[in-house]
Amino acid sequence: TAGSQIPCSILVALQHRDHLTGVLDDAARFTSAVSETMRMEPSIPAIPRTAVAPIELHGTTIPVGSMVFLCIASACRDASAWPEPDRFDPDRFTRPDTAKLLNFGAGTHYCLGTALAKIAVEEAVRAVLAADPPLHLSEDVAEIPWRQVLGRSPARLMVSAEA
Repeated sequence: TAGSQIPCSILVALQHRDHLTGVLDDAARFTSAVSETMRMEPSIPAIPRTAVAPIELHGTTIPVGSMVFLCIASACRDASAWPEPDRFDPDRFTRPDTAKLLNFGAGTHYCLGTALAKIAVEEAVRAVLAADPPLHLSEDVAEIPWRQVLGRSPARLMVSAEA
């Protein structure tokens, strides 16, 4: 799934390149900025879980044993947890009152590969942001096709280099 998150995060970073000036020079800001790319465009938009007890939800009871899908993509944009949830804020995760990302699960379902996945995504984003001359998307975001293989991600990211 890290392989799906890498192009998602690169897409967000290139879309918000103007907000990322100086992040490569500050480890905490860079880590925060990459976490923000994962919040904005999670490669795994929903995670399946099995109800272990009856769940009352909006007047309906979900019975024990039912499969439920938790929408991470929606949770990452929930205004009750994220101030200005649709705004890219590279410094969001440097603040102590920031909610935790749900992209890697939680509790007993927390992904064992989280640390490795974060490093892989960070290094890929670092390479793109450090490119000289700078890289920029050369295709309208709405025209980018998406694929679904162990998560969702852009099928391609056409870029150009500034001379």
